Amino acid sequence: MKRFAIWMVFMMMFSASPVPAEQEPTQQPIGAGKPEEAGRRVEDMEETRYLKAWQARTPPPPPLDRPWIIKLWQEEKPPAPKEPLPPLEWKDESQRQHCESYLPLLRESFAKARFYSVQGDACRTSEFSQVFLNQARQCRSDCPEEFLERNGYTPRIERNLDLLLELGTKRCMDIGGSGGLVKSPANGEAKAGKPAE
Repeated sequence: MKRFAIWMVFMMMFSASPVPAEQEPTQQPIGAGKPEEAGRRVEDMEETRYLKAWQARTPPPPPLDRPWIIKLWQEEKPPAPKEPLPPLEWKDESQRQHCESYLPLLRESFAKARFYSVQGDACRTSEFSQVFLNQARQCRSDCPEEFLERNGYTPRIERNLDLLLELGTKRCMDIGGSGGLVKSPANGEAKAGKPAE
């Protein structure tokens, strides 16, 4: 009997209809209304959330002061034009032609010395370094003082090739080079190194 009474109370509690509460005017939930409107609202909320996150991460660019930029560009001074060098003093036309004939020979021997140096061929490097140095010395004695410098062959280049000659000769001897004589095409002088071919 006790069980029956508990069961009856229980049934009465759950079977009774709730008292309707007064409904206040509120916003409709996102899913309420037409399905298209709900989808647009969700997309707008996501876009807004992503946009706010992106704006928080990246600060706005500084405003450009266009007139100031143009003014700054105009204030830069153009480089001063270089004064032309005075012409070289030649004894005669034949000296000028003779000196200019050295330039292709110097260019070729310098390029070969550099090429074989990069390739790691010590014997050929020392050979063409010696050829270049002989040609440069001969040119200095035959031509006006600044002729080689004006054509790009500075004393620094000659020092570098002198060093290549020294190191190349030592390396060539170490690896079993013949240590024969190299004839320079400029003056036929015999020098230490690999025999000329």
